[in-house]
Amino acid sequence: MIAAHSPVLQAARIKAPVMLAFGEKDRRVPLVHGERMRKALTAAGNEPVWLTYADEGHGLATEKNRVDYAERMAAFLARHLQP
Repeated sequence: MIAAHSPVLQAARIKAPVMLAFGEKDRRVPLVHGERMRKALTAAGNEPVWLTYADEGHGLATEKNRVDYAERMAAFLARHLQP
């Protein structure tokens, strides 16, 4: 059941644009999980936008990183949600 619902194992079915963002010091969701998803999406022909923040854990604690993420997310949405 887990394999049937695993995003990594279902990456070929994901057709929508994807943006992945990770804190490199995250202990809750280690960066390796994001790297695996990125690799699976890329192999499926759906290269994601990839963001990592070297000085962050789980969540964005610094204002600088929150602003950067918000700007990048706004650009991503503007590019993919236009009529």
